[in-house]
Amino acid sequence: MNRQRIVQHSFGSIGSGGPIGALARVMNSQITGEFEFRHVAQPAAAGGVNLRLVRRMARQMRDFHPHLAHIRGLGNEGFHGVLAARLAGVPRILVSVHGSVRDLVHGRGSTRRALVGWVLEPLTLRLATHVVTVCEDALDKPVLAPVWRKVVGVVPNGVEVVRSSTADQRRRVRRELNIQPHDVALICVGRLVLDKGQVDLLAALDGLTPLPGAIVHVLLVGDGPDRAPIARAAASVSSSNRVHLLGQRDDVPALLAAADVAVFPTLHENLSNALLEAMAAALPIVATRVGGNTEVLRNGGGVLVPPGDPFALAAALQTLIVDAELRTVVGQAARATVENGYTTGHMVARLAQVYRAILAADRRGSVARGPEPEPRVLLLGFTINDKVLSAIAAISPAPPFKPTTSPGTSWERCNRPAPRCRSCRFCRYPTTPNTPGFSCVPHVFTTRASARMAAASASST
Repeated sequence: MNRQRIVQHSFGSIGSGGPIGALARVMNSQITGEFEFRHVAQPAAAGGVNLRLVRRMARQMRDFHPHLAHIRGLGNEGFHGVLAARLAGVPRILVSVHGSVRDLVHGRGSTRRALVGWVLEPLTLRLATHVVTVCEDALDKPVLAPVWRKVVGVVPNGVEVVRSSTADQRRRVRRELNIQPHDVALICVGRLVLDKGQVDLLAALDGLTPLPGAIVHVLLVGDGPDRAPIARAAASVSSSNRVHLLGQRDDVPALLAAADVAVFPTLHENLSNALLEAMAAALPIVATRVGGNTEVLRNGGGVLVPPGDPFALAAALQTLIVDAELRTVVGQAARATVENGYTTGHMVARLAQVYRAILAADRRGSVARGPEPEPRVLLLGFTINDKVLSAIAAISPAPPFKPTTSPGTSWERCNRPAPRCRSCRFCRYPTTPNTPGFSCVPHVFTTRASARMAAASASST
């Protein structure tokens, strides 16, 4: 069987977390029997717009002759990946949205981040032919509004459910960290940046009622540019609690086995792989009510609190800290939630559906897209619009993406979760969810709805 070729682009190196961690699981999955993959790596930051890097990646893609390029992420790295795919003449470019610079709470006012968020991210999406997100919440991001007709679905992250940890392993790690059997260990895995909320977690420790004869330990796993202010906050924590700044670790599963509660106090989030891995390890979760956290934990496995609220975070933690039996029950529910919808198998199956739909669309001519509003980005008095985008696209041998239209069919989008969606807020006609349990993105107008739209358009002219 001739496998269709898909080039996979992602920032980072295989073995690290985030989008490239999901990529590694995809490239080692069963769908390699149906698709042939090649990884075009971007291991380091581009350092601005790096045309040499773009040409190198474009050459690697062109040598592979792919039918589809899958670019993971927006921002500077996503822009370089999409531009390389266009230069390589890849006919279909799928961008998966894992977050946006516009989500940032701290430091979003810098010139560089403004350039990325208001210029490079829109350009990345404009140059793509298809877009997916990793959670339903991301569908409402403002950066997607000008290109919403390109959105073809939601592909949630997935992780492996491993049951290899043992009581001996737990005791060994706790002994190394000087955590006694009667102590309670909280773990927070993530980059040390202020937006991840570690400072709120440390502030919440002072709101905990001390445990008689026991210490609450906090394991902060990860590194990042805000390590210094987080370390200063850790130094001010009361002596009844203990903070361990563990840095970047390659033994996260062992650390999860040694912990009692996982905490994700982030100020914004899409769908965290670290969250899913902690749930797969049967840890009860305390997380902020943002993004994909809400979507995952509505199925059970943890407690949600408002972002940026150390008092609410302390109250939720106190409930789990004092009740070991409750921790066990909630932890088992967390693992069940992952097993029922967020395993690698679920992610790969959904991604394969998206790949098949994109690759088959041109042959069957069933995907129709209406005209999109012209994207306009104002920066320092200059308007970046389709003329600039066309100039970039003109140097690529790839033809513009022009899917054919089936008679009486048009594509639209509805942001409402499928269980609540009865009629689209755009068209007010019944919708057809593309995947049970996820948003109706996209859905198809009925022939009658299309006829009514045509009639309304004719009468308005």
